Amino acid sequence: MHKVVKIKKLDAVHCKIMDKESENLLLPVLSYKSYRHFIKKVRYGSRVVKRHFKTPYVQKLYDGRNKIFLTGFVPRIKEYCTQNEYQLDYISYDINVQPEPPQVTGIDFRDYQKDIILSSVEKKRGFVKAPTGSGKTTIFLGIISCFPAFSVLILCDKVSLLNQLKEEAVKRKINNCEFSTIQSFVNRDPNDYSDYFDMVIVDECHHLSGMKTMYAKVLEKMLAEYRYGFTATPPKEKAKKYALEGLIGPMIAEFTEKEAIEKKVISKPKLTLESVEFDLPYMRKYVDFYEQGIINNIKRNKRIIRIAKRRNRIGKTCLIMVKEIQHGENLLELANNLNCKFIRGETKSDTREKIKLAFNDKNIMTIIATAVWKEGIDIPTLDVVINAIGGKSEIQTLQMIGRGSRVTEDKTQFEIVDFLDSCKYLAEHSIERMKIYNKKGWLTKNV
Repeated sequence: MHKVVKIKKLDAVHCKIMDKESENLLLPVLSYKSYRHFIKKVRYGSRVVKRHFKTPYVQKLYDGRNKIFLTGFVPRIKEYCTQNEYQLDYISYDINVQPEPPQVTGIDFRDYQKDIILSSVEKKRGFVKAPTGSGKTTIFLGIISCFPAFSVLILCDKVSLLNQLKEEAVKRKINNCEFSTIQSFVNRDPNDYSDYFDMVIVDECHHLSGMKTMYAKVLEKMLAEYRYGFTATPPKEKAKKYALEGLIGPMIAEFTEKEAIEKKVISKPKLTLESVEFDLPYMRKYVDFYEQGIINNIKRNKRIIRIAKRRNRIGKTCLIMVKEIQHGENLLELANNLNCKFIRGETKSDTREKIKLAFNDKNIMTIIATAVWKEGIDIPTLDVVINAIGGKSEIQTLQMIGRGSRVTEDKTQFEIVDFLDSCKYLAEHSIERMKIYNKKGWLTKNV
């Protein structure tokens, strides 16, 4: 006799485990192993020192008292029950809406785009993993076109990206959408939107990185049945990954970077590594190493500007990415003979747009930019991305590099310039970035 798992869908956000037996059966699929970190004073010889410890524990993906879990986990439960030959008794009120064929004014969908659209429409919720430059705006306009009677909300985290999306929707005569930054929307009264939207789309959904984020606060209050996210870099940490899956859904389609390069959808990257040798005084804190080894490192900064000048001389545009405003100002001060602008958070949106257009037309040859240009900026003609930030985050590194991946008639390859820093912490971070490049297959061939 088959064991029976009983769950009930309460709404688009929450489901409930119906009995104790079902809870016991679902615990392996609705939990994961995690660790609690703590510091304890211990005696070491004649001294008392602080030591870091961690203890394992089981983190549940449901409310143990009320037996409530996020609806985005239903697909994993279905798969788990099938694998273990459990009978699933799933009480759901789902109503099937007959979609129309995807059709957007002025767009002829590529085969992979149409496949992603149809898969997304069929599965109703989940996220799409696709590299920067693969036409995600086209894809989610295609999804929206299948449901012309729906009220749709599109959320992102940057005004510049929001404006790009809005302009494209107007151009393509998609008029059933509301656009908002998450920073603005999170301040709205949930009573005004909880049951208003039929579909919600989250661009750059890797920012939904936990249950305390602004995206989580909104999506937990929203009853839209159709939920989609788009990202080139889904989170890998378990807590972040499960927040994304629970509130939006699992990965429902993937268009790989390799496929995109083969189909000439994005440019092929060429990696250039620059070795930077320098001596720093003894320091303990990472922030001090970063300040002296990156932000105020004259030797390294001069190297960055020389690289940009060489590329500019042969007609190539350069985007220099920095983390701190002071670093950007230091580089700008050295760029005295460079056709260069510095974009930061305080730069007005209309000024950013003018600079972006001039940069794309190659009337400006080099841009220094903080995180405001790390993602969501479309500059098809960009030739070189210079990682002046350093760092070890895979999401940050790949999002930054993605600015150069667009294809044009005159461009089939772009260059990534990165640095092999030689001091504590910074060298470790360089190694982590090399691991990222190696995993992508860019390191062996170009070094």
